[in-house]
Amino acid sequence: MSKSIIENLFDSVACQYAENSCSYFQYFGKRLVDQAKVSLGENVLDVATGKGAVLFPLADVVGCKGKVTGIDIRTVSI
Repeated sequence: MSKSIIENLFDSVACQYAENSCSYFQYFGKRLVDQAKVSLGENVLDVATGKGAVLFPLADVVGCKGKVTGIDIRTVSI
């Protein structure tokens, strides 16, 4: 599958990520962080971060002494 096909697929559903019907992203994001057994002060890379379902719970766990970096298929320039 090409990168452009995957980008188009995710672009087509991205507007629904914040909907209540997709609240399972938050649930499973938290569960993944719990299973990873990340500790205070660690540095973590979140690959395919999307809207941050794993990224934000990770940031809570590592605290201000740790660092979480999220990357995704899309690159946005501001």
